[in-house]
Amino acid sequence: MLKKLFAFLLTASLMTAMPLEVFAAEPDTNGVIPEVTVTSEDDGIVPYSSISGYYSGTVTPQNPKVSVPLNSDGSGGVGITIVTECSVTEPIRVTATAYGGSKNATFIDSKKNNLISTNGTYYFVDGITHYGNNSVLFTFSNLHQNMKVTIHIYG
Repeated sequence: MLKKLFAFLLTASLMTAMPLEVFAAEPDTNGVIPEVTVTSEDDGIVPYSSISGYYSGTVTPQNPKVSVPLNSDGSGGVGITIVTECSVTEPIRVTATAYGGSKNATFIDSKKNNLISTNGTYYFVDGITHYGNNSVLFTFSNLHQNMKVTIHIYG
């Protein structure tokens, strides 16, 4: 009898400890589906800048620099994606300096430990501002092999 009572109490305590299922309420739209509003520059929303630049080619230990021309208008935030491919994986450093605008700007500073590899994809998006610059000079340091590089600049 004691075993049956203990089993019943154990079963009752387990049942009360189990969570109850909760169902979310459906939104009350009264049969009306809200429309999606699309805005554009014509609606008065104007971006601070429009910038793009692209390069795809090979850098070598003898020529470790790449100049990427920019199609830019205005000033604002910038993002940079660098894709590297090489037969040997080794650490290298990259510096990117923008020229030809109202102010030269260092986009990527090798002194701030911007260590990348000869094989990989790297994103630089924080704290980069361009000032109507015309081009960005990328310099790859500590490069010992030829490396294929693709650079995208956007903002």
